[in-house]
Amino acid sequence: MKEQTVQEFRLALKRRGFADDGQAPNRTITLTQEFLVEKDLLELYDMLVTRREKVFRSTGVVGAEASRQAFDDVVIAIEALQEAVRLAFGEL
Repeated sequence: MKEQTVQEFRLALKRRGFADDGQAPNRTITLTQEFLVEKDLLELYDMLVTRREKVFRSTGVVGAEASRQAFDDVVIAIEALQEAVRLAFGEL
């Protein structure tokens, strides 16, 4: 991902409660600077959406609270990525 997009994404994550090291508010995912620079934008979006769907279906396996926390974290990440794309590329 381009450096500018990574910076916009990290700022959007921080505004939503992610830590400076990229850890989500509920600590279910960590999106580090190094990881983000290596990822293609669409690859990251696909990974997050796939994770959201898996978490949604995993309530019976991991429990309702753990599932809710993981779901909340990934939704925050998806929303932050959408914001970063809008800022980097303009309204799509």
